[in-house]
Amino acid sequence: MGSNSDVAREIWVPSRTSQAGAGTVTVGTFATIDGIPIYKFDTITIRIVHATPLAGGGTLDLYFQKAVAFVAATLLPDPTDDTHWHDYARNTQVLTTMNDVIELGTGRPVGPSNPSQLATSGGAKDLRAITGGDAARGTHWGDRLRLQEVVAGTITQAAIYSVFATGVIVN
Repeated sequence: MGSNSDVAREIWVPSRTSQAGAGTVTVGTFATIDGIPIYKFDTITIRIVHATPLAGGGTLDLYFQKAVAFVAATLLPDPTDDTHWHDYARNTQVLTTMNDVIELGTGRPVGPSNPSQLATSGGAKDLRAITGGDAARGTHWGDRLRLQEVVAGTITQAAIYSVFATGVIVN
């Protein structure tokens, strides 16, 4: 890009094998892209690439969660305490699609397949209550995002996927 933008790229999750059965697991917490704090970016593009799709009739949903509380001693959210996190963006029904993209932009996020399902900043904490596909909130994502993987139903083959992040700062 030209001199009016800075771009950073990073592989947040390299080649992860999803859970083999139903449940929720925290995959990771991300505060930077290529060493730059995520709160500095004007947009973040999250790309989910599937090497092996989920099989067996179950579902795999990925939730990116925004930190909303912190531990007083560290001033950081506890990655293991669900009360410290609210759903920010989701990619649902990850089954056979090999490339999914979640676009996050300050005040104007757009999900990959159904932007009409955007949650409002005053909406529910849990994007799982919104039906109809992928969604994202219309507020800033803050200083870190936590990725949760939610598997439901019967699984005969776990998915293998990677998560790539690209951040853009417009000068």
